[in-house]
Formats: sequence, structure tokens, C-alpha cells
Amino acid sequence: MAPRSLGYRQVQQRMRRSLNYGTRRMRTLSLPLSELLVNYFDKYAPYDYLDMDFAASLARESCVDACTFLVAMVYVDRVRNVDKLYFETTDPEEVYLSALVVASKYLHDGGLEEFVYNDEWAASAGRSLKRVNELELQLLDLLSWDIKVDEVEFWRVLNEAERWVARETMLRQGFCTYNEAAVLSVDSKILLEILKSLLSIFATLTILYSAFAVSILLASRLMVCSLHSSNGSSSRATQSKHSLHQFGLFSSQVFDLGHFWIWFGEPATSTFESSNVHSESFLVKRQAWSFQEKEPLLSQLNRSSALVDTTNFFTCSFA
Repeated sequence: MAPRSLGYRQVQQRMRRSLNYGTRRMRTLSLPLSELLVNYFDKYAPYDYLDMDFAASLARESCVDACTFLVAMVYVDRVRNVDKLYFETTDPEEVYLSALVVASKYLHDGGLEEFVYNDEWAASAGRSLKRVNELELQLLDLLSWDIKVDEVEFWRVLNEAERWVARETMLRQGFCTYNEAAVLSVDSKILLEILKSLLSIFATLTILYSAFAVSILLASRLMVCSLHSSNGSSSRATQSKHSLHQFGLFSSQVFDLGHFWIWFGEPATSTFESSNVHSESFLVKRQAWSFQEKEPLLSQLNRSSALVDTTNFFTCSFA
């Protein structure tokens, strides 16, 4: 077994946490990484797809670790950018298989425990040895034999894989742990999307709450106004009916005249009120009118009027 440096052990510890390995050994791929691989080909290969069982069995039988997988994804992405037609028309299983073969040889020297020979790849993938050799050469030709992966490119692919796994885990579980929150908080775009979603939900709830509150207020106002109007109309009807009954006036007499004058109290301290109807003016008093009562009225009216004396009803005809 090759010696493990401190940097390598730190990367392994990080990937164990961020790629959902848990307590399992990192000699194979975790389920989220296999799902990431299938999602990648579903997104960029519109005419074919990568079978999930093939990806899982190949990783399990060939002992594909996370680092080999990430380097292989760098090669797959390069092939897609170099020759899009080849990438879209070739079987995704063979594209991925050839990338794994080259990545394994790039990371592990021959003779080491981690090294996987082509005949082992052929047995794991269900292909002939000749076909595996052909796929390896095709990939090397497409890459112009440039299989170097620098540190920047490796970290870029690792960060993308971590964000994808964290986002999918959060969506599947409905919540995020501290690990997912720490991974997603690094990407400002993802943070912006989360904030936009939260703001849109908050705005929608605010609008619904405001509309509900306004509808309640309007309904209460309308109920109060309707109650006031009904009470006012009923009180006015009752008052008119009472006045007509009290003073012995009939509707035909009231609604044919112009002003309704009602006398209250004793003559010395009394006042009179008017109610508009249709034509002239008339005065109402429950008892017969005396001269002392008529004189202050005429002075208040300040008009030349003739009072026709009846029992309980007196009209003023103005010139």
C-alpha cells in the first residue's frame, strides 16, 4: 500500500464527511456519488442514459474510490467540451468506463494494491478486454494524451460534487445539517437562491395575511354601517309614526305640506322645529292657540302670515 501523506488523509476526512460516506470504508463510491454520475449523463447526454446498476456494480467490484471517481469526472467533462458529438453519440457506460481506466492508471502505479488491470475492468463492466483497450485509446486520443489534473481542477470538481450532494440531501430530507449548511454557504449563488426562495415565501404570506386582515376589517365596517342604517331608518319611521299619532295628523295632510312645526313645552320657554315635506308650512300643537302664543311665533317667523285656528292643527300660509 502506498504511504498516505497528511494532506491526503485530510482530503479523505473531508470527503468522508461531505460526500456522505459516514463510517463506511472509502474503497468504493457512496450512493450520492453514483446518483451524481447518473444525473450528469442525464443532463448532458440527451440521447442515452447511464444505468444506475451499472455505475454501482462497477464501483463496487473494481473498488473505485472517491478520488479516482473525481479525476474520471474531469476526463468526462473534458471529452464533452472537446468533442460534443462523440460524447452525445457514444454509450455513456463506455465513456465512463474509459475515464475510470485512465484515472486509475494516473493515480495508482502498476503493482500497487489499488491498481486495477484492464482485464479486471473488462470483467467488472461486462466488456471484452479488446473493447476496453479500444475505449482507453479513444479517450487518450480525444484528450491529446493530456491526462494531467492539477490541484485547481481537482478542487473545482470536488466542490461541485460536495454542493450537489449537499443540495440533494437537503431536498430529500427536508432539512439540512450543519455539514450541508457549511457546504452550501460557501457558494454565494446557492445562498442567493435560498434567500430568494425565503423572501418569496415571506412576501406571499405577508400578502395573504394583509388581504385576510383587510377583508375582515371591511366586513366588520359593512356590518356596522348596515346596522346603523337599519337602526336609523327604523327609529325615523317610529318617530314619524309616533308624531303623526300623537298630534293626530294623517299622511295625506303631512306629505302635501312644506314645513312641519312642532311646539314643545310652555309658551314662554317653548321652541319649534321643522320637517321638510313638499309644499307650504304648518304648525302643530296639542291644544288651542292663544294670542300670547301666536305673537312670538309671528315675530320669530318675521313674515306676514295668517294662522287658521283649528282644534289641534294650525297652518301658516305665506304670501
